[in-house]
Amino acid sequence: FMAATVLCEDTDRHKPDPAPLLECLNRLGVEAKDALYMGDTRPDMVAARAAGMDFAYASWGSFFPMERHEPDYYLDHPMDLVNYLD
Repeated sequence: FMAATVLCEDTDRHKPDPAPLLECLNRLGVEAKDALYMGDTRPDMVAARAAGMDFAYASWGSFFPMERHEPDYYLDHPMDLVNYLD
């Protein structure tokens, strides 16, 4: 179900460095402005912003609370992502 994957051995640098996200964008042939990165930690958000991507914070089950004004999108439930895309 995935068009591309980037694993830890695919880049020399890792989150919060944007290298893995940039590699994924390259593999998909997608520009950062057209992508959304979803994660559940502050390093995920830092990596997304450094890559030039919007960030959606997946709050469910996260042990790393984030203020609602910090991410571009704050998701309380997985289906919230679908609602943002509509």
